[in-house]
Amino acid sequence: IWRAFFAEAPAGSVEIYAHCSRPDECKKHIDIFNDMKITLVPTQATGWCTNLVAPMWALVRAALDSETWDTNVVRKYVYVSNSHLPLQTMATVQHMLF
Repeated sequence: IWRAFFAEAPAGSVEIYAHCSRPDECKKHIDIFNDMKITLVPTQATGWCTNLVAPMWALVRAALDSETWDTNVVRKYVYVSNSHLPLQTMATVQHMLF
């Protein structure tokens, strides 16, 4: 589902970063991450209703440290989760943000 969602984005308009709370599971699907050009951030200790900030901060930090940073472009961020489904299309989300 997420592959189809992000496929709608114009080339170069989206960077995807992922935090894996279970790195061993992510390693089993590394080909998907590579295929979708997803940057994995270092795993942070987290749990249900416990320390959700550390993984989110790791994602923002990775995005801000990206070599594609252009100071002339306003960057906006959207958090998505593998346990949720998109209710809007990528085009709608981008239109709402920009």
